[in-house]
Amino acid sequence: MNFKPIAGIDVGKFFSEMAIISPANKVVARMKINHDSYTEVKRAIELLKKVEKNFDSRPSVIMESTGHYHKILFHSLCKSGYEVSIINPIQTDSIKNIGIRKVKNDKIDAQKIALLHRFQELETTSIPNEDIECLKSLCRQYYKLSDELTAYKNRLTGIVDQLMLSFKDVFSNIFSKTAMAVLEEYPTPTTIIKADKDKLVSIIKGNSRKSLEWATAKYELLVLKAKEFEPLSVNNTANVTMLTVYISMVKNLQDNLTNILKAIHQLINDDLSKDVPVISPTLELLQSIPGIGFLTAATIIAEIGDFSAFSKTTKASCILWN
Repeated sequence: MNFKPIAGIDVGKFFSEMAIISPANKVVARMKINHDSYTEVKRAIELLKKVEKNFDSRPSVIMESTGHYHKILFHSLCKSGYEVSIINPIQTDSIKNIGIRKVKNDKIDAQKIALLHRFQELETTSIPNEDIECLKSLCRQYYKLSDELTAYKNRLTGIVDQLMLSFKDVFSNIFSKTAMAVLEEYPTPTTIIKADKDKLVSIIKGNSRKSLEWATAKYELLVLKAKEFEPLSVNNTANVTMLTVYISMVKNLQDNLTNILKAIHQLINDDLSKDVPVISPTLELLQSIPGIGFLTAATIIAEIGDFSAFSKTTKASCILWN
């Protein structure tokens, strides 16, 4: 049996309720903790220290994983040296069956969370490595923005097809710097036909960084295709406006993905310079596997964490390949 005091924390969006139970399962302290108040977080830590002194035993802390709302308290308590258990809300659903009343009450729920930990002996969560947590956040955001970029590219393709389906006969990659520069300035077949030749050739040459001859040939082909497609073009205000919007979104997302990737590289470079690097050795090992590149290796580390935490290599490999 666990004879430590236990602090149960019911996590909400703006505040959490903490209830501390004694080894005899009696509530010895309660506190409401506003998440935006450093003073109240400090008071909560002082309250835990007081209970520790009274019972000559450091309290264990148990809280739900509630979106991102638990993270401020979690990190503050971990930094103060407390053993913090993070449990899935599915596990704490069983607290509804403790007692007769089914009314939602944060104070009572905090007490029940502590009792749940006492009776079921839930495993504690290891204190996360700050660099790995940061890497996880960056990698997840990278893939989220990548999905958004794909969505906006598809929308942009749909608009370009309506305005000038044959544009792809001139620029096979409509998301290239050159193609989007041309589309921004000359969004329709009509504007392409009426464009000043020298200006349009200059845009093509400047963005492609190719020869004048190449740019001129592209210009001539573009005008030819524009004349052929002009009678079919769905040239209306909505399409022209959304073309500009989607180009802007694509460029913005591409820039943001580049910034995130730079941040990932910087994080790993900083880790490499430490006395005991956590990420770099595993990253190098993973990249030695055929088919696993830099970003994939970084993502694996971000999601699995510190490989040394696994008692057997088979346990890590099961998570890695399943």
